[in-house]
Amino acid sequence: MYKNVDRSRRKRSNFLRSFYDHVVFTFSIATMHGLIHVVRSRRHIFERQVMDCLSESFTSISSFFGTDYYGWDWCPVVITIEKDFFNWDVENPSILICLRDKPASSYKIMEDFIKEYKITAEIKELDEYVNDLLFKTYYTYSSLEKYANGSKKELVSPDLYVELITRVSGKLETKQQKVKGTLWPKNVDSNYTRILTEFGLCHSFHSKLAYYFQITNFTREVPQTESDYQSITKNYKDEVLTFLQPQVFVKYLVFVTDSHEMIDITSHYHTGEQTTTALLAFNVIDIISDEAIRDLSPKQRNCKFNDDPHDLKHSPVYTYNLCRIECRINLALKYCNCTPHYYKRNAGEQICNMAGMYCLSKHPEVVSLVDPKTEKSLCHCLQNCNLQAVTTEVVSSGGWFLTTRLSVEFQSFPKERYRRTLIFTKTDILIQIGGIYGLFLGCSVLSFIEISYFFTLRFIWGVLGNRRIKAEI
Repeated sequence: MYKNVDRSRRKRSNFLRSFYDHVVFTFSIATMHGLIHVVRSRRHIFERQVMDCLSESFTSISSFFGTDYYGWDWCPVVITIEKDFFNWDVENPSILICLRDKPASSYKIMEDFIKEYKITAEIKELDEYVNDLLFKTYYTYSSLEKYANGSKKELVSPDLYVELITRVSGKLETKQQKVKGTLWPKNVDSNYTRILTEFGLCHSFHSKLAYYFQITNFTREVPQTESDYQSITKNYKDEVLTFLQPQVFVKYLVFVTDSHEMIDITSHYHTGEQTTTALLAFNVIDIISDEAIRDLSPKQRNCKFNDDPHDLKHSPVYTYNLCRIECRINLALKYCNCTPHYYKRNAGEQICNMAGMYCLSKHPEVVSLVDPKTEKSLCHCLQNCNLQAVTTEVVSSGGWFLTTRLSVEFQSFPKERYRRTLIFTKTDILIQIGGIYGLFLGCSVLSFIEISYFFTLRFIWGVLGNRRIKAEI
């Protein structure tokens, strides 16, 4: 029994001696300067204190490394201001016009619609129904209670809403639209694109996203490569381009927005009344991003490019507003089990009838995207990496003896813009940390290879094999 105890003690003692010898040997031959002084015998107390300071320096370096890595992981991008405006080309924003009344020909169209789909309703009843369908938005869905309580009946199947809207809505003629300016690019298509938005059917001009949301391409599977969008840009020396729509026969809403963004229910707009003229002037501020930040994750750069991978189920591209629209779709499905007709739909998603749209009015968080109880955001959307902030103001307006007239033009060329720039890269971190370790400890890449070798293969061979290694120190 006592022999077994003695044998166990000797075995433990031999292991500890082998481990000690292995550490002393490793520190004595390592290329990292100063480690040998940690294990060398017969050192003065002052030398020991120096080695203690070395250990504290190593701890400080490790802490600095953590801070540096945190800087790269969380804030490697800064926003700078540029003022060399004479080298810029500014892209013209997008203009959307949403008509707020039907054309005179709509009665005949509705009569044909009643006959074609065998709708049991008088023309006046259908006219009221169509007005509710065309011009009600999230802010006015509460007025549709008459359909929810049964005092008014549903006249048209939700599956026919888009078809009905397409036929009855007014259409702005392209030939009436003009753009004044000697540098107007002749290869750019000046046609309007009719798109579905949260304000209903609108006419879009110079929008990169209009292709994906026009009625003929109202599916998520539209390939991104087919868009024929041609950008209209302006240099500070160029003549001002003025968009002119001389004949708008009804009341309208006009939006001036980033050509790479889609409007949503919270977008700012101006209202034009019938038989009036208005001149809108806009200013833009561009926020652009270096291509180098594409290598970062969206979390690191705090923004997304339009062509970044995304989890939007109802849009082929990413933008900030489309992300918010995706949140509204999800909330509408959650609360009312349907979505309004102007949204794209996936399999199994129902179109809201009038009662369904009234249901949405009972949940204001669908518009605000803020939880009414916790006041926290229900939607976490990142900004666009390249965006254009557009501000507009009405320069002049008044009565017009002919039809409604609209003009939109640049107020002044922007004298500054913002740029997202990468200041931290992985290479920068490697250079900084490597330089600091080399300065304080005299180590190199070979030093770290030695450490991994001595504490893996060498450790197994020497310590676990109970081999004695005597270093000359």
